[in-house]
Amino acid sequence: MRELIIDKCLQERRGYTITQLMDCVNKALRMDGLRPVTSGNTIRNDIENIASRYKQPINRVKRGHAIYFSYRDPTFSKFKCQLNNSELRLFHNILMNLKFIDVYQGSVIYNEMSESLKEQLQLRYYQQPILLYENIPTEKELQTFRILYDCICSQTVVRLTYQLGSDGPERQTVHPHFMRQERQKWHLLGQKAEDNNPFCLPVRYIMEVEEDDKTEYIPNTAFEVEKYYNSLYKRQLT
Repeated sequence: MRELIIDKCLQERRGYTITQLMDCVNKALRMDGLRPVTSGNTIRNDIENIASRYKQPINRVKRGHAIYFSYRDPTFSKFKCQLNNSELRLFHNILMNLKFIDVYQGSVIYNEMSESLKEQLQLRYYQQPILLYENIPTEKELQTFRILYDCICSQTVVRLTYQLGSDGPERQTVHPHFMRQERQKWHLLGQKAEDNNPFCLPVRYIMEVEEDDKTEYIPNTAFEVEKYYNSLYKRQLT
């Protein structure tokens, strides 16, 4: 919120003093019921962060005893900066999972987004999430299957080596679709490349994951994720 207000003020050629910027920021914060800024150093640090992060020169013009701050390029705004591919993908996945967890709030956010942003994110209203979970996964849990998550995001086929029992390792080429948490344990859901039948495997049994760039990825279009995999779990986990 602070940087949003400061960014808008710095676009004006006349510039703003630290006190004026703090007044503008605090007015917006109070309207949202948030705590006001009490130190001018907080505003100065925000200005320096913007200048450093976006390589944007800042004018500092002294008039009397006051110093007025503004962008050297008045057309610049940090909020006009393009997101890189990783940031777009992350934003896309966050929104898709939010829509799945909280249909109402996720739909409100989706409907309020501009068409250009929807196009940038390549959003489809019916698109399903990648992670299906009862509890929010911890950072440690996410690290254990990061390669699988990345393959799902990039729609890459994987060759899995896993061991379910004492008969030795098994191998399977899979089109990965989702990661599902069930009874505090994570599972990979997808379909087999050899016959397109559904595939469900606890992540803890996976020994090795290899990317298969030669096999064309098949996305999930044949069945509803919740309805289909709920019945699949009942058969495989009972």
